[in-house]
Formats: sequence, structure tokens, C-alpha cells
Amino acid sequence: MDKKIDEKSKQMHEKIKDIQNTIWIIFREFEETHDMEKYNQRAAELVHKYKEDELCIFCQNLLLTWAPIIKRFFDNWKS
Repeated sequence: MDKKIDEKSKQMHEKIKDIQNTIWIIFREFEETHDMEKYNQRAAELVHKYKEDELCIFCQNLLLTWAPIIKRFFDNWKS
């Protein structure tokens, strides 16, 4: 296998792992604090981190996938 391709795949894997792990950390913090403003701020920071990267849309889509879950948790805590 071409070492250049292998290195690019490795870098992409690390970015994907970072995005997924960071979203999980953001969710866990939200679960503890119920602070929607901080959740939104942390999510925006993550998107900003990858704004010039080919994985930006992946990051945004994962956050969108989490949106109904976050809303359900938030609504439950509000009531």
C-alpha cells in the first residue's frame, strides 16, 4: 500500500475519532449541567475547528443527528 495514502487515511481516522469523541464529551457535559448555551458554544467551537476541513460536513451532520436527543433531554429537565 502506498505510504502516502496510508498516512492520509490515518489522519482522517484521527479526525473522525476526534469529532465523535468531542461530541460525546459535549453531550456528557450537557447531561451534567443542562446548560444549552454552553452546549451550543462547544458545538460551534467544534464546527469552527473543522471549518476548512473536508470533514466539516461530517461534523455538522453528526451534531444535527444529536439535535433531537439534546432537545428531548433539555425539555425533560425544563419540566
